[in-house]
Amino acid sequence: MLAFVEMTTFGVTDLWPFFQLSDYQNFLATSSDGIIMVSGSESEGGKINLWEDGTNKWSKTTNDVTWVGLDVSSDGNNIVAISWHNVYFIQKSSSEEVWSDSYTGIIFSSVSISPNSQYIAAGTEDGNVYVYNTSSSEASWYHSGTLDGKITDIDFSGDSNYLIIGSENGKVYVYESEGDTPVLEWGQTDEVTCVSGSFNPDY
Repeated sequence: MLAFVEMTTFGVTDLWPFFQLSDYQNFLATSSDGIIMVSGSESEGGKINLWEDGTNKWSKTTNDVTWVGLDVSSDGNNIVAISWHNVYFIQKSSSEEVWSDSYTGIIFSSVSISPNSQYIAAGTEDGNVYVYNTSSSEASWYHSGTLDGKITDIDFSGDSNYLIIGSENGKVYVYESEGDTPVLEWGQTDEVTCVSGSFNPDY
């Protein structure tokens, strides 16, 4: 399969053939400048591909996991990926993980890395979010929302100081990235399908 991504820079539009693979790509994330692109596939036992300026730099295949989400830092140097039961922190320079963390009986559903690469947040299908400092494989704090249903999306603010969480049962939480007490809670009846943190931390 040959896929193209439309890249527009200074009014000039190019079609960038970023992969030519037989497997379907389930996930996609890019650095803020678009130079680094990471794609993930659930097929072939799980595969992650890293592309730099249109060139495939490496592929990571793990036969005993199924990838369910990934994200890349703003500068493209750091990648986070989740399988059903694991969190992986990977750097651009190598497909080998810097660290991983594993949970028995937990199914992860969403993941995000902060723009400054300092924090990782991984949400689960039972409403919890585990927050890491990238310097350690041990979660520094977690959000518990077992009545909120699956964590559907997670994002950090542009300055990396706040974490936004959306859930299946309509709840939205905003935390300081280093804290375990929400600074804002908001609820409504519909599922929250996506959340986004702006570069202005007030919004």
